[in-house]
Amino acid sequence: MGWHNIWPASHIGGGALAAIQMSQDMYIQEGLVSKEQMATFFDNAMEELNKRVDPNTGLWKKGFHDLFIKNATVRDVGGAAHFFWIYDATKAEKQSKIALIKSCLRHQTESGLLKEKPYCIDFDFVNILCRAYFDLPEDQQKEVFADVNEFIGRNYKSVTTFFERRENLAQYDNSHGFPGALCTLAEAQKFGVGSKDEMVHHPFDSVCWL
Repeated sequence: MGWHNIWPASHIGGGALAAIQMSQDMYIQEGLVSKEQMATFFDNAMEELNKRVDPNTGLWKKGFHDLFIKNATVRDVGGAAHFFWIYDATKAEKQSKIALIKSCLRHQTESGLLKEKPYCIDFDFVNILCRAYFDLPEDQQKEVFADVNEFIGRNYKSVTTFFERRENLAQYDNSHGFPGALCTLAEAQKFGVGSKDEMVHHPFDSVCWL
């Protein structure tokens, strides 16, 4: 897999793992593989991914350019999201969670958005922050809660404000960004941001690919 460019590479590696994870019950029921064999497969996959995590960022930074770019980039986080969806679906332990959270927080913007309008990259950040936070022990949660809450809250406000104007929907020219933006709201609500009356189903509690 092309570790030199984690964004497209994780679509391949993460996408293949997601396809297997979401269809594994069918494979098991058809007798193509046993439950134990499937569990071993994912244990091995997560072990291989863990070996390549950069402890300073909690991300995968194994490209040639990472010799010069030590800090986590937006592209690093967006690419890593495709792997972390598999971690969450298989309940695998993430590595260097505090470093991972800080890698996301350093990209906080004044508007709360990662781009000029709500997009799937917002979901990547909010999803990682939310899930990594809940994986922390209580004492570490207290250390980062204010910053994580600020990031997710600011993003949530900007996304909801954007969608209050129906004409803004015309800014989307594909089917990629809009669903990701909506999933951002659901994930933020999982963290506790927004009104409980607005609570929706959390897609990534059921699937592991968007």
